[in-house]
Amino acid sequence: MAYIYQAKTGKEDHTSSNDSSTLELHAAIIKRIQELADERNMTVAQTAKLGGIRQSTISEILNGRSKHPKVSTIFQYCQGCNISLREFFDTPAFKTPQLK
Repeated sequence: MAYIYQAKTGKEDHTSSNDSSTLELHAAIIKRIQELADERNMTVAQTAKLGGIRQSTISEILNGRSKHPKVSTIFQYCQGCNISLREFFDTPAFKTPQLK
């Protein structure tokens, strides 16, 4: 069973998948992006814009059309949030054994 966080609805979806580690990683990235925006009382689009990320790029990540965002895209998002890549990934979601 793979845990999928649906960014639009904020609901969890437990589904079967052959590529569960990728889905779990993608879900963790989406969740972290949303957390950082919420901490700043901003929308994801606003924080992405601060990092110079196009609206279409962040939408593709949040809607699951881009399951493997580039490190450079995550880095840009971090710049918009004024944090390091280390801070982005330094959460319990990225420290689970399922994420390899």
